[in-house]
Amino acid sequence: MEPSKNSILQYEFEFESKILKMFGRSWVKSDHDIIAMVFLQKMFSMERMAQNKNLIQYFENLITHNYTPILIDAGANIGAASLYFNKIFSNLKTIAIEPDIENSQLLQRNLSEYDVEVVQGALSNKDGIAYLDTENFDPIAYRVGLQGDIEVKAHSIPSILKKLSPTDKPFILKIDIEGGEDLLFSGENNWINEFPLIIIELHDWMIPFENNSQNFYKSISNYRFDLITQGENTFCFNHRFLK
Repeated sequence: MEPSKNSILQYEFEFESKILKMFGRSWVKSDHDIIAMVFLQKMFSMERMAQNKNLIQYFENLITHNYTPILIDAGANIGAASLYFNKIFSNLKTIAIEPDIENSQLLQRNLSEYDVEVVQGALSNKDGIAYLDTENFDPIAYRVGLQGDIEVKAHSIPSILKKLSPTDKPFILKIDIEGGEDLLFSGENNWINEFPLIIIELHDWMIPFENNSQNFYKSISNYRFDLITQGENTFCFNHRFLK
């Protein structure tokens, strides 16, 4: 029987010799695409990066000393990246931030077996209100800014970190917010130096001649990071924790 046009599909795929499952929408092609990019093409793999050994050692040291490593997944979509990192690093606590309600519902479903807090909202430079544009973009690329058709809450990194317990330790910050990095890295952002690893997709390719990545590069240059570009992502390894 053919699936209905608006049905929820269950994708099964092999990863690290195990069969994983994720849910996606039959009418949203990008759900399938993001699963394929993350788990089949391994867009977040760090196996060939020399810094990965130090990252693993730092993670194991946190676990040994009874700390909980924190993954913040900003622009979490349906949860593929969060699931990937939870499979690579056990014992993570995940804060998954996603502005679209339908994506958020799938995200919750896909990560139901893990220690995950789903925050329906957008990551920005300060707490407040932002607007989601779902009319001009696809579900994998909804943009948040000063204009849009849906009002959403905006959350800052400092406010998120403030809510962590004393045994929670920032570990990975993954950012894919469709151009919102321009605003995110404006103003005071010393929170950058709290993360051993920041993974970000920059969007100059999508927003030409607006210097969208300028604030990111200016901000991170104030600290000691190794920056490695792989595919769409830039991996930023913090010397403070990993050297």
